[in-house]
Amino acid sequence: MDCSRRAGKLDTVFYVSSKEVVQTIYKTALKAGGKDNGEPEYRYQYSENYYAAFVHDVIQHGLIIHSKDMLLFCYYI
Repeated sequence: MDCSRRAGKLDTVFYVSSKEVVQTIYKTALKAGGKDNGEPEYRYQYSENYYAAFVHDVIQHGLIIHSKDMLLFCYYI
């Protein structure tokens, strides 16, 4: 997998216990100045139980919050 388009950027992944926690962290990140990059919802393209939200910080690093354990992958933002 070619991850070169993400060179210099950092994605931080939080594995959490429930959809409600995903939603809470997402809302908190937006209130703190983050930019929406995908509101909380099921991401069936990754897995039938993968519920996640995506946020960018002010310097475009990614925050990924999801409620299912799975292998990390290159997510092109």
